[in-house]
Amino acid sequence: MRKPFEIEARWLPSDADQKLAEHLAELRVFISDKNVTRTTSSYRVDQDHIDVPPYYLAEWMTENWWSILWEPRKSDEPGDDPDYVQRHCTIAAQHGFALPRIQFSAVSDQEVEVACTSRFVAEADVKFVESGKVYVPKSELAGSMRAFVSAVVDHLTEKGIKDTDLQEAWELILDTDGDAEEYCILLGALGLSPYSENTRIDDVIDRSVEMLGMDLTKELCFASTEATLKTAFQRAKGAVDSLDLASVVDLTPLSPIKLVNDSYDVPAWQRGIKAAKLLRQRLGIREDDALGSDVVFGRLNVETTSQRTAAKDETTPILGAVRTEREEARFGLLQSSAPQRRFAAARATFLAWSSIGTKKQHLITQSVTRDQQASRAFAAEIVAPIAHIRRRAERRHLTRSAIASLSEEFNVTSDVVWKQAINNGLSISRYS
Repeated sequence: MRKPFEIEARWLPSDADQKLAEHLAELRVFISDKNVTRTTSSYRVDQDHIDVPPYYLAEWMTENWWSILWEPRKSDEPGDDPDYVQRHCTIAAQHGFALPRIQFSAVSDQEVEVACTSRFVAEADVKFVESGKVYVPKSELAGSMRAFVSAVVDHLTEKGIKDTDLQEAWELILDTDGDAEEYCILLGALGLSPYSENTRIDDVIDRSVEMLGMDLTKELCFASTEATLKTAFQRAKGAVDSLDLASVVDLTPLSPIKLVNDSYDVPAWQRGIKAAKLLRQRLGIREDDALGSDVVFGRLNVETTSQRTAAKDETTPILGAVRTEREEARFGLLQSSAPQRRFAAARATFLAWSSIGTKKQHLITQSVTRDQQASRAFAAEIVAPIAHIRRRAERRHLTRSAIASLSEEFNVTSDVVWKQAINNGLSISRYS
C-alpha cells in the first residue's frame, strides 16, 4: 500500500555536461493510490508518467520547505494570494515543463492538506486526468519530500554536478537542528524562509514568544503575513491582556455534552455545524429559533455587549483570545460593534468547548486551520440558524432587504447571514 503522498523518479540516461533541464526522469506522483501524473492528449496518447527534469520540483520544495509544511491559508475568502500560490502550488515549479496542479496547505499542527485538480495544458497538449485530496501527517509528508529531494541531490552528486541552488538549500535544511526548528516553523507559517535575513520579523517573534508563549505565537503566525505580523501581535497581546478583566464564562452546561471529534474524513466546517446542532438539541433550543444564541450565551454567562480592548485596526487577522481553565473560560473580544462581538463570542464558545477540562489559551483568527474553520461554522449556525433563514426565503431565494432584516433580527452583521445563505444553497438577488 502506498503512502498518502509519494513521488517516484526513474532517471533517463544523461551526461554530466548536460544542462539541468536536460536531466530528465520518468516522474510519477501519487496522492493516496491515485497517480496524479497520469495524462492523456488530444491524440488519445495515454501515459502513467511525465518526462520532466525533477531538479526544478526538488528546488521549489527545498526553497519553500517550511511553508509547505506549516503555512495555512490566511483566509477562507475565495481565491488565494498569488504569493501564497507561488509557495504552495507545484505550478510554480514547472520551468516550461507541464506538471500536475498540486497544492499543499497546512490545516493543523499535525496535518497538511494535499490537493490535486485535473488540468489541461494547451501548450503541451497534455491533460492531467486525476483529481484527489488527502490529509497527510506532517512527518510523513516531510519524509516523502525528503526521499525525493535526496534522490535528486544524489543524482547530481553522481553526475559530478556541484554548487547548485538546490544542493545549497538542501544542506541548510539538513543542518537545521531541533533548537532551530521552532523558529523555522514560525517563519514558515508566515510564508518566509528562515534562512534569509528577517530582522524586523525576528524582533516581533521574540517579543511574542516572551509575552504570549510559543503556542499562541504559532497561532499568531498561522494567521499573519510578514506585512500584518506587527499589528496582529499588538492585537493578540491586547486580547490576551484583557482576559484577566473579562467575566467568567461557565462551561459546566457543556461538560456532559461530548463535542464531536475532528475527523479528516469530512470537511472541518461539518464538525462546527454538528456541534451547533448538538448543543441546541441538548439545551432544548429549536433549530429555527432566531434568538437561540441568547439562550446559549445566557446559560454560559457569555457577555457580548461591552468591549474591554480598543480595536484600532479591524483589518488584522486577530479577532480575540480565549482562556480555558477546566470548566471556566474567559473571552477577550476585540470587535468594536456588538454584532461583530456576538459572532466572535460564539466562535470563542466553540474553542473553549474544545478545550474543556484543560488549561489552554487560543487566539480567534481568520486562518484556515481546522479548529478555526470549525469555530466559524459553529458560530454562524448558532447566531444565524439556517432553518430560520430558509423560512424567510421564497423559492430558495433571498432579497438584499431580507438579508438586512435577518441580520437585524439576529443582531449580527449582514455578511454572516449572506454566507450562511450562500453556503447552504440559497440564492441572493443583486437588487433589493
